[in-house]
Amino acid sequence: RYGVLPPGAYAVLEVCDTGSGMDEETQARLFEPFFTTKRAGTGLGLATVRQATLLAGGHVLVESAPGSGSRFAIHIPLAGEAAPDRPPS
Repeated sequence: RYGVLPPGAYAVLEVCDTGSGMDEETQARLFEPFFTTKRAGTGLGLATVRQATLLAGGHVLVESAPGSGSRFAIHIPLAGEAAPDRPPS
């Protein structure tokens, strides 16, 4: 479920998996520091990715559904482009 990006030119890094996917409740908490669905882990990875992306003026968009894996798309404004407004979520 992708959000809406402000107009502009972006470099995009997209990471996909074929795992179990995430329900809406999990996606709502995805970027919270220390939130994890794993037994081992700190839950800092996605919170760190999101914060670094926001500091660069970018956006992280997520698409996932139970049984369908997940897709993360990191959009960073190209050099010389004005940084767009912060993402809606």
